[in-house]
Amino acid sequence: MRTILLADDNITVQRVIALTFAGDKTIQVVTVADGHQAMEKMAALRPDIVLAGTTLPQISGYDLAKFMRGKAELQGVPVLLLAGAFETVDEARLGSCGANGVLEKPVEPTLVINRVKELLGLKSDETPATAGRLITPAAPPAEKKIPAAPPPHYDERLYNAAAGSILDVLGQASPGIKSLLLVGHNPGLHDLSTLLIASGDLGDRERLHEKLPAGGLVVIDFPIEDWSKLHPRSGRLERFVVPRTLAAATD
Repeated sequence: MRTILLADDNITVQRVIALTFAGDKTIQVVTVADGHQAMEKMAALRPDIVLAGTTLPQISGYDLAKFMRGKAELQGVPVLLLAGAFETVDEARLGSCGANGVLEKPVEPTLVINRVKELLGLKSDETPATAGRLITPAAPPAEKKIPAAPPPHYDERLYNAAAGSILDVLGQASPGIKSLLLVGHNPGLHDLSTLLIASGDLGDRERLHEKLPAGGLVVIDFPIEDWSKLHPRSGRLERFVVPRTLAAATD
């Protein structure tokens, strides 16, 4: 079994990475919250690959990668750094630390799986993910650009609409649109979420069933190519984030 050592102090990131590889019996994820803990874990357990946050407490991901490159027993272990979407990557430190690249947070599960298995020399069964989660190679350093956000579209039919009405509106979306961000009000959004989801993390599904608070984010993946094919219980819950969770992760 291959071991991923994840060093990141963000609880949401820890959970997403763990869930991403939960169904893979050939890979296990070991999690620590800072650079010192990562070093201690490496001494007891030689990982096959390391994912480390660039802004780790105690020792940054850059310094952790540099430390590994100075250890004979860790020189060959791949390192992927995790950087926030609006974080400026230090290109000089990236180029000198020896990391194998940068993944942008929030991480896209398919991209993580493909990149990790590529570095481990394993075949990935995942299909390539759509663009939108930037991977920056470490050598040579590449300019990190944030894709421009599409213009918002206001649809009066969504205001205080019931779940069924919202579902009808979504079904009219252009087939060329691969991802939709829907912003609206409860109880419509809460009812729609529970109506569409058939699978995913049981704990998250139970929490979502109880309540979708203001500011909550629900990420659902649908195995469809055309929005007109959207129907109840056709989606998988990929992520459920509430403001309270984000506050706890930044404490």
